[in-house]
Amino acid sequence: MGIRNRLETLLEDKRVLVVGAGGIGCELLKNLVLTGFKKIHVVDLDTIDVSNLNRQFLFRREHVNKSKAEVASAAVQKLQPNVNITFDHDSIFNGDKFGISFFKEFNLVMNALDNRSARNHVNRLCLSAGVPLIESGSAGYIGQVSVIIKGQTQCYECTSKPAPKTYPGCTIRNTPSEHIHCTVWSKHCFNQLFGEVAIDDDVSPDLNDPENKTAEEATETMMNGNGHTAMEEGNTNGFHTNGVAAEESNKNTVVPSTRKWAEESGYNAKLIFDKLFHDDIEYLLTMKDLWKSRKPPTPITFANVTDEAQGGGSTEMTDDVNDIMKQWTLKACARVFVESVDALKTRKSGLPEGQLLSWDKDDDDAMRFVAAVANLRAHIFSIPGKSLFEIKSMAGNIIPAIATTNAIVAGMVVVEAIKVLRGRKDLIRTVYINRQPNPRGQLLMDDDPYPPRKECFVCSSDKREVFVKVNLNVMTLKMFKDKVLTGHFSVQSPDVLVATTGNIIISSDPDDDFSELENRTFQENNIADGAVLEVDDYLQDLKFSAVLFHDENQKDSFVVEQDTGAKPGESPTEEEASEAKRKRKSEGEPSASEGHDEESQAKRMRIAAE
Repeated sequence: MGIRNRLETLLEDKRVLVVGAGGIGCELLKNLVLTGFKKIHVVDLDTIDVSNLNRQFLFRREHVNKSKAEVASAAVQKLQPNVNITFDHDSIFNGDKFGISFFKEFNLVMNALDNRSARNHVNRLCLSAGVPLIESGSAGYIGQVSVIIKGQTQCYECTSKPAPKTYPGCTIRNTPSEHIHCTVWSKHCFNQLFGEVAIDDDVSPDLNDPENKTAEEATETMMNGNGHTAMEEGNTNGFHTNGVAAEESNKNTVVPSTRKWAEESGYNAKLIFDKLFHDDIEYLLTMKDLWKSRKPPTPITFANVTDEAQGGGSTEMTDDVNDIMKQWTLKACARVFVESVDALKTRKSGLPEGQLLSWDKDDDDAMRFVAAVANLRAHIFSIPGKSLFEIKSMAGNIIPAIATTNAIVAGMVVVEAIKVLRGRKDLIRTVYINRQPNPRGQLLMDDDPYPPRKECFVCSSDKREVFVKVNLNVMTLKMFKDKVLTGHFSVQSPDVLVATTGNIIISSDPDDDFSELENRTFQENNIADGAVLEVDDYLQDLKFSAVLFHDENQKDSFVVEQDTGAKPGESPTEEEASEAKRKRKSEGEPSASEGHDEESQAKRMRIAAE
């Protein structure tokens, strides 16, 4: 029997779960069916957005607003009609459907997720169910694949994780709530006007926002039968660049791109200002469902920006546009906007035909444009502004999604999956994708997986304690549940009792009414400094103790002093550990199982021939 036949025999009865059908998920599903996997289940709550089409290759324009899990399953079914692939268009956090018993139905779980909370949740369920998990991720040109096996390797939460740096497109375009959302949008705006345009860079209101239930009404408000905006008849600068919305609203209307319109207007900075910060905002306001539980944005025009119209912010503002350490006033932002648009227009016109400007945080004109636009948008959405220095720091850290990186990551997931399903757990590797080849010419670098950390409060066999500083006079039990337990520790269904009294203060049972108790502060519930809370998440089969310490400096915030039992500096973050491995590999240093260990090398080479 040949290698291919042996592989097909091995895989035909193995049932695998794929969580996530986005960038990595599309590549992974394609790889699985072409490798010979026959029984695949896919879970993803997301629907397809226009911005997904440039890198999630299983989706087409006609699939926009449809379930990713459903469309991806149907697409790969066409590649291999004999594959039994099923899907759930649902949240992996749905405990009624996706509990421990559900995970036990699979031989292997593969994560293709883009957020830490969901990764934590799947990690815990796989540990509780005793099912191997392959975790994967990418950030620009780097990526990583790791295998998680209970008792043999580190789990996903054994090391601390860096803060995520990607943001949902509908949040960026419609409902920003943080200044970083405005900063991302301002960089997209630069590309729309002066740089290379990607589909993800659309700055117009997103009519396909899942929260917008009045799409038809909004579309009718945007365009009348003559192709002008309904806000101001004959106004040629009030168009919106949401191509899907425009096509559906008026088949005879061709809406120009932001670039084309700006060029035809001679890059008139005041017209561009009013289009971005007034007309588009007025259109957003017609999407009424977005503002039922949010403060609506406030449109501004260039003409009504005065000295008194200043954005919010905790720092002292200045009209000195050369001061990079203080937040500019709204009028100063408008001035910088006009100056930077004029400067960038001049530079663009001097380029050879076909060439465009590229954004660089060290390009003064480009950076000042982004800073001004970000603060103007922040003012509109009642978000405190920031200084140019702060915005420069944020803007320089935004990481794009790269389709080829996702493809490489997905390929390595399947390689490790075959090792696990063959029972060759001694051959599993943690694989890293590097930005540049090392002296050996390697872009892919691998190493032995770390063993479990005995201090990890998730996978350790010992019961762990975490230490949390809160203001007992301010923080309510509901705030503690939402911000600390769910927000920080990713606990989904917590039951919490006070260790000394045995009194339950938070319950996961929907029939229990703890609303009055949860709205009281710790102090009002007679929970004092040093109290020990026993936390039990039945859904994740997770238990730990939370020790509370009173801190007057905290308001409704908190500080986790220790969440893994590790001493300060004892354990590197995942980013630090990965970078250390990359550095060692790039310098040509072998890992413990490489170099002169010919036996281990030969053993790994035999994997393809078994």
